[in-house]
Amino acid sequence: MPYHLIGEHEFETIVIGSDQIWRGEWENAEEIFLGFTTNWKLNRFVYAASFGVPEWQYNESDTKRASFLLKNIFNGVSVRELDAIDLCKKHFGITPVLTLDPVFLVDKSFYINLCQDVKQKSGFFVYLVGPKEEKRNIITNFKNKTNCNEITITNGVAEEWLAAFRDADFIITDSFHGIAFSLLFNKPFLSFYNEKGGNSRFATMIKLFNIGNRFVKNEITNDQLKLLKESVVLPKSFYKLRKESLRFLKRNLKKSPNTSAIRIAKKQRLKSQIKKMLKKVFPAGTKRGKFARFFWIKIKRFRNNFKKE
Repeated sequence: MPYHLIGEHEFETIVIGSDQIWRGEWENAEEIFLGFTTNWKLNRFVYAASFGVPEWQYNESDTKRASFLLKNIFNGVSVRELDAIDLCKKHFGITPVLTLDPVFLVDKSFYINLCQDVKQKSGFFVYLVGPKEEKRNIITNFKNKTNCNEITITNGVAEEWLAAFRDADFIITDSFHGIAFSLLFNKPFLSFYNEKGGNSRFATMIKLFNIGNRFVKNEITNDQLKLLKESVVLPKSFYKLRKESLRFLKRNLKKSPNTSAIRIAKKQRLKSQIKKMLKKVFPAGTKRGKFARFFWIKIKRFRNNFKKE
């Protein structure tokens, strides 16, 4: 929903997330960190946000603004990737919680119920979202070598897509959520890296699920062919993190509106009004303006010296 359509009184809570909601090259910082809501009385928190990449993409101004908003108007912050915790500590000065992507918060039975009326043929399912030509060539060579049938989606609706994961013998993907649903449906899979989409997202999955050997580089190896007969068993640590993620969601959904944001907004408006008034009384370039600037510098120095003592 475009931010300007969000009315002040329409919501009690706004949740930011998830996926690559914090990708600096794609998003407007003022919008995605809810700077336009600072004078609204509501509950705000961030769930499973992702930067998508390990490099910092925000400029100094956006970084400072986002840090201020996260510290002052949000009741809770969680991220989806481990490296996002380090980025938040370094650039925002906060320590977020690690939580699972929302698709992991329910069992596969939930998704099976959604697609129970859809029938699919057997075979393997290919789900690619990044640049496809080179990957398709590798998959074509694989098909010619193994004579496996590929499941195709005709209507492109969500239920048909879910049914493909449900009925596939195995999956080949380059997508974070392609891997996620392969894991949820307990299906064998292989994945390509996705430079355009951001490989940072895969690093946490590799660590959580020990799936580094399932990533294809130049070709599908013989060892990886064997993996297409073995599904990944979700570890105990996954179920523990799922419980922690659900607790984070429930806890933050119950929180009261963060009224400190309203006080901050009032303080900012007052400062702005004072600055405008002083500019009128002491215009820049005039004797009064020069005197005011000289006097203000003296006051700042005295205040800084006083703080040090």
